[in-house]
Amino acid sequence: RFWEQQEQGQQYLRLQLEDVAVEHFPRRLPAFFEERVRALFLTRTSGAASEVAKLLSRFPNVTRLTIDTHQAATSSLASALAHLPQLNYLEMRNMGLEVDQAMLEVFAGLEHLTSLDLSGNRVGTIRQVPAQLSSNLQSLALTNMDLQAWPSWCDSLLPLELLDLSSNSITQLPEHILSNLGNSMPISSIALFDNPLPLETILRVRALSDSQHSYSFALDIPDNLMLDDSSSEGSLDHPHFPLLGD
Repeated sequence: RFWEQQEQGQQYLRLQLEDVAVEHFPRRLPAFFEERVRALFLTRTSGAASEVAKLLSRFPNVTRLTIDTHQAATSSLASALAHLPQLNYLEMRNMGLEVDQAMLEVFAGLEHLTSLDLSGNRVGTIRQVPAQLSSNLQSLALTNMDLQAWPSWCDSLLPLELLDLSSNSITQLPEHILSNLGNSMPISSIALFDNPLPLETILRVRALSDSQHSYSFALDIPDNLMLDDSSSEGSLDHPHFPLLGD
């Protein structure tokens, strides 16, 4: 795929590695190869955090990184990210890693990071979101993380263009979110699909999810709830809600 993009003269080049051990990645490659890669996708790869760090250090101009289902991953994997100073879009998904205070400190060290997807991991102890991360982050995905309640540490990150909490076990929303006080721009868009929220909460959220409030929501609507407006069938959506890109 990389070489196809290279032949086509594309400037934004992406490298995809799947089902390989990172230590087997070729040690010697043309200098332009490493310089021109802007997006790196590692899927079902394997290797110690030190080997991943060596690999990442070879691509200092990468702005987007996806690590999905890395085999036998440990939290030390996050330390390898320091080798990508230009990183602004990060996905570390489906590895069962504990996302804790130490890991957030690592993310805060990425000065250009604006989008973070940690789906398919688990939340550990987080005392306070680092100020640098809170200042820079625009989008955060925490789907499929077995969240039983609203993650209170996310409050300091708001407003966000998107906070995706879908596919969890959240049964209630805190009052400060439900009250959805009036506010001018920017609006935080919050996705809550596939959470067992009670009907009372859904109705309250629906009534207040408009452009005059702080939050817009996207969530499932029960089949037996008759919609009396033009909302999307089967879901509560809002024109301010951003679309997820590739």
